[in-house]
Amino acid sequence: MHRVLLAVIAAAAELHAPRTVEERAAASKVCPRVAGCRLALHDAGVDAQGQGLSVVEVQGASAGAPAGCSPRESWLLVKRGAALFGGRKLLERCGGQLEVGPNSLEITEPIAGGTAHRAWQLSPLRLKAEGQEQAFPPVGSEVSTWSWERFSGEGEWYAPTCNADGHPPPAVDEEQSHHRSYAYQPIPEVEALPEGFAEGGWAQAHLGGCALLVDGARGRGFTGFTRKPADPKDSSFRVLASGRRLFVEVTDDAWVGPSADWHHDDHLELWLGTGAGMTGDLACLEGRASKDAHQWGIRVTDGKVFSGYGTPTQPVEVEFDRRQLDAGPATVRLKLTLPPGCDRVSLAYSDSDQPGRQDRVISSSRLQFGWLPSLGRLQHVEAPQGRCVLRGGALEPEPSANVPGEGPLFRSPALSGR
Repeated sequence: MHRVLLAVIAAAAELHAPRTVEERAAASKVCPRVAGCRLALHDAGVDAQGQGLSVVEVQGASAGAPAGCSPRESWLLVKRGAALFGGRKLLERCGGQLEVGPNSLEITEPIAGGTAHRAWQLSPLRLKAEGQEQAFPPVGSEVSTWSWERFSGEGEWYAPTCNADGHPPPAVDEEQSHHRSYAYQPIPEVEALPEGFAEGGWAQAHLGGCALLVDGARGRGFTGFTRKPADPKDSSFRVLASGRRLFVEVTDDAWVGPSADWHHDDHLELWLGTGAGMTGDLACLEGRASKDAHQWGIRVTDGKVFSGYGTPTQPVEVEFDRRQLDAGPATVRLKLTLPPGCDRVSLAYSDSDQPGRQDRVISSSRLQFGWLPSLGRLQHVEAPQGRCVLRGGALEPEPSANVPGEGPLFRSPALSGR
């Protein structure tokens, strides 16, 4: 991703008095007074049962709305033959752009410094994806996306280093800011795992699509160092979080180690930190940020933990099944229990193809050694939002229906106080 380019918010659809039989039927479902109702009706295709779906926009109540806001509501109706049923309120918004497609609804809305985007599936009703783009003077920016269907996403941001007085520099070269941006792919942190997985099932189950895959290929992690052409078949890892636990699956074509120097053995590098050394809203980075990252080395051939950069004193607990190596497979699984209080996490794998040297490092973020802002983040997936399920011996994502009991799926921040 490049530096954020702010989207232009398109004009909203024009509301009008009901003109057709279908519009009058829609008005009777969602308007308190049909005589004064003004609406716009959008075809949303059909659901899995072949029933028609419609999204109707109506003028919302203006009481309590901020100055300059003309509230709109969006409702979902189901069509069976010529009759309309339902009346589920989807959105209360103040501006922005609404797009209705086959079994889908998307909204793009202005936020401070940029835009936010959300997309829903209408039947069954659930959030599919979300993201945002923001800019912070002088050249700070942040872009992030997340798919609730695949439990995957990406983020990229930039902020210059603060001056000695703690303020942003007066000017920063835009080309330099792009090359020095911080990028990461969030590690899914899933509350709902299969019964028994955390206790011991992790040693037998393939992490599958529920975990972040890092192999250095485009869109699948980052390559920080390599002595040879990138080859995803050479080595890779998957990582999934749940609470303070990381479940890791490493695949390699040849294991190296243990030796007297863990740096030259096949090992994981766990990087942890708190915050990002930032002041203000991504305005600039404190120069001391590099001191706040800590590194642990975890040798995959015996599960031994080593203290790395920052000389961390808190322990990282590792569970490791030696039988996996003795049986000679190409995959090793580990369970890591992290110290409390860390909200920035990156995991890297250092692959050595022959004793005495490091051949390739792949990671979940674009790591800069010891520099806290270059660490990645977790993406929390609460149980109502989705879970991981076992299919064919592998953990796969299963998004949940996102249907709160009352109120709209989304309400614009400007209307949240009403």
